[in-house]
Amino acid sequence: MEAQDNPPDSCLKHPFGTLEYPVFNPDSVKIDSCPLSNTYGKMYATKYILQFNKWVYIFKTKPFLMDSLYSWNDIDSNFYEMKSIFRDLEFAFGKYYFKRDPIWLDDSSFIEVPTVQLIFDKYICGEKIINYILSHLPANSFIFFDINQKPVLISVIEPEKPNKEYTITITDNDKLNIKRKVIEVQGINVFIYDLMGNLIAKHIEKNDYETIQIDISNLLNGFYFLIINNRYVYKLMRY
Repeated sequence: MEAQDNPPDSCLKHPFGTLEYPVFNPDSVKIDSCPLSNTYGKMYATKYILQFNKWVYIFKTKPFLMDSLYSWNDIDSNFYEMKSIFRDLEFAFGKYYFKRDPIWLDDSSFIEVPTVQLIFDKYICGEKIINYILSHLPANSFIFFDINQKPVLISVIEPEKPNKEYTITITDNDKLNIKRKVIEVQGINVFIYDLMGNLIAKHIEKNDYETIQIDISNLLNGFYFLIINNRYVYKLMRY
């Protein structure tokens, strides 16, 4: 059975944004911000959503009351394997409750395609619990399982100090668009470092006039520093 190895609470931070790019984070999902943690950059949440397959209704109460909480003990004993899996889930990750998700307002739809939230008493590493569910629940019993509400924004970049030389934006497919406002003899040299000072990526561009584009989709979740021409420093966060 998997042990839950949480970082200190001080490591778990809400994703930051800017006034221009606010973070929509209705369920207060947090991110492990401690570089030495084994879950650095990973999401932690208290609410997860589970949608069962059509007509896979495993609970004694039929249907769930909209605002009531239920435990694994409320699973019908006829579903012995499922009940054991959800019992062990509590042993592995701590106390949690089932709650009817408001995606279905009418009872018949909820019974046909049961959709519930799993609400934990503490923050749980999303990757760990998702892997647990995917590896334990029968594949034909559910449609999906994920963090209930993830922060919408994927990447944020902002200058350490305001400058008038460059404009940097991030596309929806995780590419940096870097445009120089002032023409200089020197090309645009971009270096990306992690918080430990390790060089993660570099881009050398001789053309001053065109917007250059750098793919950052392969960067792991976490905090980075982007430095242009050894002068302009930007803070980059991926999550």
